[in-house]
Formats: sequence, C-alpha cells, structure tokens
Amino acid sequence: SGTSWSSWVDAAPVAAKRYLATYTQESGSAPPQAVYRRLNPFSCSPDVTPPVLHCPAAITVECVYSGQETVGNLEYADNCGINYVSSQPQYIGQPGTQTHSAYATDTSNNTTFCSTEWTVRDTEAPSVYLSGPEVMRIPVGGTYTEPGYWGEDGCEGYGPWINSRIRVFGTVDTSVSNAYQLEYRLTDRSGNIGSVYRWVIVSDY
Repeated sequence: SGTSWSSWVDAAPVAAKRYLATYTQESGSAPPQAVYRRLNPFSCSPDVTPPVLHCPAAITVECVYSGQETVGNLEYADNCGINYVSSQPQYIGQPGTQTHSAYATDTSNNTTFCSTEWTVRDTEAPSVYLSGPEVMRIPVGGTYTEPGYWGEDGCEGYGPWINSRIRVFGTVDTSVSNAYQLEYRLTDRSGNIGSVYRWVIVSDY
C-alpha cells in the first residue's frame, strides 16, 4: 500500500537523436496510467546548443484598423529545455510588407531567432451611411436640406478624416418635378470605393 512501480513499454524516435519513452505506472490501488518521458542523449552540462525555432516564412492578412495579428503555435524545441519563447505580433493599420522576428531562449540562455514576412493588404471597400431617409419627398418650390452622411473603413477607421473624403454626386432642382438620385461615394487610400444612394422626389402632389 502506498508503493509505486513502473513498467517500461516502448521507446520510439520522435526526431533526430530524440526519443519518447512510454511506460505504465501504478501507485497503490489507483489504476495503471500511461506516462511519457523524453530521452535525450545530449549533455546539458554545459549546454551550448541554441533552441530550434520555426516561424512561417510569409503571412498575408487583411488590414484592420487598430488591429493585431500574432503568429500562433510557433514550432520550437531544445535538447535541454526552453525557458522563454516570444510572441510575434504585427500591428495592422497600414497596407504594406514588413518583416518581424521571434526568438526562443533555453534554460542556459542560448537564443535563436526566426522571421516572418507580413503582407498587409486592403481589399475591402469602405462603408457609407445616410442620416435621414433613403427616399425623401419635397413639394415643387420647396427646399432640399441635406440630412447628412458618414463613413467608416475597415483599415482606416472612422472619424472626421474619413467623412471629409466622402463626395456627393448629383443635384436636386426643387423647381422641377422629377426624381433625383444622389450618390455618396467614399474612396479609401487603397482605391477601394464604397457608395450609397438617396432618392429625392420633387412633385407637385
């Protein structure tokens, strides 16, 4: 009672000169459990071998205003143990290509680096929104007052600097009975165009 013992089952290579041992372990009345342990022929005294670290060579992402992308699941290994692995963030907010690095440090402070080339692209059109109705009715001889509009872009965000780039195409002549279409067009810095329309109906009835 209270004693434990182990029974080796198998040892298999998992990489060059690295092995994984599998065995069962029993303790008291608890059922046997499978246990895994790395076997490594390298000596850790002294440890002068840096870790192995792999980053994706290239990643392409869509531009996101104030967004952040991070390489997940970096592949790393070390013969004597990893002490720290950095993340590899890429802050998005401007299309273009940049290179960023990650690093890994083992328990003996040996460090290695790897790099990823990030391509940030802006392919999505901005959005334009109308204040007031999409269809307005005005009597002949009346006055048309623009209710307003605003826009936003997935890459550039929103605010006065976006709204100032909205252009309105079309005019309304309230002296002539007709249906007038106004287009509110927003072009982002990458040339993507978003539009929305309003109809103004001028009639004498």
